[in-house]
Amino acid sequence: MHLPSALRMFEDITEASKGKQIVIFLDYDGTLSPIVDDPDRAFMSDA
Repeated sequence: MHLPSALRMFEDITEASKGKQIVIFLDYDGTLSPIVDDPDRAFMSDA
């Protein structure tokens, strides 16, 4: 599966999002941080 680069399409994205609220969802527990028992204690690591 090939996904287009959001950076290359930035102008298209900003044009299409005019007048809309943009929301970004990040799921970083286990991806960008170590897995922890309490998701509220999941913080991005410095590495």
